[in-house]
Amino acid sequence: MNPKQWRLIRPIPTIKVSVAIMGRFPRKACLHFKTIISGPDSDLGYHERNCGMEYKNYLMLSILYLAIALFPMELYAQGCYESTILSPTPFMGNNGEIFKLTDGSIWEVKYENESLYEYKPDVVICPNKGKMIIEDKPLNVELISSPKQISKEPLSTEAKKESPPAEVTIESQIEGDFEGFDETTLFKLMNGQIWQQSESWYHYHYAFMPNVIVYKSGGGYKIRVDGVDKSISVVPFFGAP
Repeated sequence: MNPKQWRLIRPIPTIKVSVAIMGRFPRKACLHFKTIISGPDSDLGYHERNCGMEYKNYLMLSILYLAIALFPMELYAQGCYESTILSPTPFMGNNGEIFKLTDGSIWEVKYENESLYEYKPDVVICPNKGKMIIEDKPLNVELISSPKQISKEPLSTEAKKESPPAEVTIESQIEGDFEGFDETTLFKLMNGQIWQQSESWYHYHYAFMPNVIVYKSGGGYKIRVDGVDKSISVVPFFGAP
């Protein structure tokens, strides 16, 4: 092929056609494209090696993009859904941490120690898998109560004298000042309930009317006070004034 013939087949439309062909036949189109750009006397073996590497990269990227595209579909197929952590703030992602989502459900972090310091982060919850994905990191979590199991209503006089329903998680506030935990701390809640610490643990933490969650744990109950990382075992306190 003489230079005059080469100039006749090298116009811009030919290059555009070659680029379009690359979408269907990446490796062959790459070789064709590089030959057009470099000229007929270029090193064909070099172009073949170069295009081979580019084709491998093309395949890897295609697989990656496909996986990213299908990942949300896979999550939703497993019954996963998106939500936001309302409390605590910040969310740490450490073992035993109790957190609440925008749908009202309450969860506990299990066997993790991440110290994330996230403020109202968006998450993906997968109840069937016991997983929560936050910032592309999967955490083990366990559902404590769904929205319909959460009680916020003040108790009647008769209800105050009875043990709380076994499957109900209680959200309330401590009445007045809270000054931490000792072996016999009493927690008087705004809903009228009074609970007593049953676990030996000392910790000073002052707060005025902090939010609390009382939830079923094993054969007993635990209380989580906003601002305190640890949940403490409690029992209903009867006979209090």
